[in-house]
Amino acid sequence: MCFFKTISPGEALVLTYYGKYIGTCRKPGYYWIRPCSTINIISLKSNHYNGNMIKVNDKDGTPVLIGLVCVWKVKDTVKATYCVNNFSGFMVSQTESAIRYIANKFSYDSTEENELTLKSGNEDINTLIDGYYNNISIENSYFHDINGKLAETSIILNSQYSTSFKKSLI
Repeated sequence: MCFFKTISPGEALVLTYYGKYIGTCRKPGYYWIRPCSTINIISLKSNHYNGNMIKVNDKDGTPVLIGLVCVWKVKDTVKATYCVNNFSGFMVSQTESAIRYIANKFSYDSTEENELTLKSGNEDINTLIDGYYNNISIENSYFHDINGKLAETSIILNSQYSTSFKKSLI
């Protein structure tokens, strides 16, 4: 009751024998697998995630529409197999969490000259995104479509509302 398994380039096999982890095969080739072993195939190839636009508040409390594009791959196959149920779904939730975390640390736009902002698209902010994830290797990430028009529209509407309210009081 033994069997053979071929590992393609860009794949890894996580092997368990009666519930006990016995090893990971990352090297492409043809392998004999112990009978009664459970095999989990993990892709080591780069994956692309284009996050949806979500509404977050920046450091000043201004609402901003922002999205994140991320190119990632699995760094630790064992943790990807046993620590989360679905590591692709985990990546999606971590991306939204990273957007909220980083957007709350920076202003959308600033009057100061050397201050980091979301609008400037500085590489330092992208470095923070890369450092946010655990056990997943981020190859490239950047914010896309940072839209402050939502914030500008709400400011205009608030000023119009307050002006009309003041006129009604007079």
